[in-house]
Amino acid sequence: MPRVLVVEDNVDLTNVVRSLLEFENHSVDIFHTGTEGLVSILANPYDLVILDWDLPGVSGLEILKQFRQRGARTPVIMLTGRSTVEDMEAGLDEGADDYLAKPFNMKELGARVRAHIRRAGSATNDSISLGDIEIDLINKRVTKGGRTHSLPEPEFQLLELAAKYPHIRPTSDDLLASIWSGDADKSEPKLKMAIRKLRKKFDPKGSLIFSHLYPEVRAEGATPFSKELLEADLDIDPYLGTIFNGKYELVELIGGGGSGLVYRAKQLNIGSSVALKVLHLKAMAQADTLPRFKREARVTALLSHPNIVAVRDFGVAEQGQPYLVMEFVDGASLAEYLKQYGRPPLREVIDIFSQACSGLEHAHQKEIVHRDIKPSNLMLIHNGDDGVIVKLVDFGLARSVNVNQVDQITQIGDVLGSPAYMSPEQARGELLDRRTDIYSLGCALFETLQGNPPFNGKDSVDILVKQITTDAPEMTLYGLAPVLQVKLNKIVAKCLAKDKEHRYQSAAELKEALGQVMAGNSVTESLKADVPTEPVKADIWSGRREELLSWFNHRFKH
Repeated sequence: MPRVLVVEDNVDLTNVVRSLLEFENHSVDIFHTGTEGLVSILANPYDLVILDWDLPGVSGLEILKQFRQRGARTPVIMLTGRSTVEDMEAGLDEGADDYLAKPFNMKELGARVRAHIRRAGSATNDSISLGDIEIDLINKRVTKGGRTHSLPEPEFQLLELAAKYPHIRPTSDDLLASIWSGDADKSEPKLKMAIRKLRKKFDPKGSLIFSHLYPEVRAEGATPFSKELLEADLDIDPYLGTIFNGKYELVELIGGGGSGLVYRAKQLNIGSSVALKVLHLKAMAQADTLPRFKREARVTALLSHPNIVAVRDFGVAEQGQPYLVMEFVDGASLAEYLKQYGRPPLREVIDIFSQACSGLEHAHQKEIVHRDIKPSNLMLIHNGDDGVIVKLVDFGLARSVNVNQVDQITQIGDVLGSPAYMSPEQARGELLDRRTDIYSLGCALFETLQGNPPFNGKDSVDILVKQITTDAPEMTLYGLAPVLQVKLNKIVAKCLAKDKEHRYQSAAELKEALGQVMAGNSVTESLKADVPTEPVKADIWSGRREELLSWFNHRFKH
């Protein structure tokens, strides 16, 4: 229902105008003085204003002038007994859209009201702008600086209100009643947080979006919010809600590092979840960052295996940021599990690392070396009663064994990777082959079984020196039979041989050795205590990370 403001000092005339407009299904506010009219017109979102020229207090022309100076786009029809062309021109110069000289025909007024409301509606039907912010009213998308965002409904409504009526100065109660009218949990902290998010994304100076409210709430200023509210509301990342190339909407931050961030995103055309990795803008200033990112996309796209995360897409966002789209691994890393629960049962350790070997063998057959194998890059996925699926992730440091000099990014002498899991040749900055991944997987296996990496030190350099010069210690695995400890120590020692010629020469060979750990009568007898006497009821994982880890632990213990 269109909302119309009428400011006219003739009471009889306003009663007739009200009857006409309400008959045509308009909501009508009536004021008889210019002072009251000015207050109302600057505080409320009207669809049309009917304004008398000569008013007590403040003239209609002065109201119109202040209205337009505030950026108001609302159509205004001036009513006046002045009929000279000069007066009409003065009103139009101040921003009036139409002019009616008294006395006038009520049918003519009704026709003009309908026409102006239709015209104003069609002008804002598809899109509207607020400064350099473009708002798509049809698809409910917001674009600024080439970046498109999808917003939660309350935020979108707030921004739409600010854009349609930039002149109004609503109170917090007005906004709460308008935006959260049916929300029993509406509160001023919610409104503050919504305005903060909008300013962080679109209005860092706080000059466009209800600048009269909460001047302390600036995108870069000190926060006026409680710690609990900030922690409860995760949508303070300016990338959240961003839509990349019209295809992927960023929903949740799930990881990242110095060069990029990884989000759970929604693929808009089919609604499924994917993982989207995007480079930091500041990281792109480093000469090797973009080539590495492109290489990760190219390398991972060559791989197709159940134990390797799949690449779905690669592109460049509107602002020039490259992004990589991968399958969404809805699970937890081995590192997370170890931190919370410690060593899994041996059967599960063997299964996890056997699957990791399968993924590595596929990559190695494609002449791809991962170069950053570690527990945090081994993702565990809930697979119902069939057990756990392992996925190798983060091929950001991966490279082809046969890379030529032109395409080579890492030069001989460069040291890249995670020191606690780096092979001696990687620590020395030498050219690497598949056997460096065998060493790293051996470090991860050592940590999974023993509870800590094979080498610790006061800093990264100390650890790298030990990787090069010190033999790995023998594991003492409490709770496992001696025969199992012997077998496992032998496997780990071979993985961690300083001379790569003395290691397992392939991931397939390591997988075969792991498969032999459980063989033999003496081993079977030593594991009998781990076998449940009754079938375990299948439990249900509801999707949260802590519950997933608990599910893994429950599964592993049985």
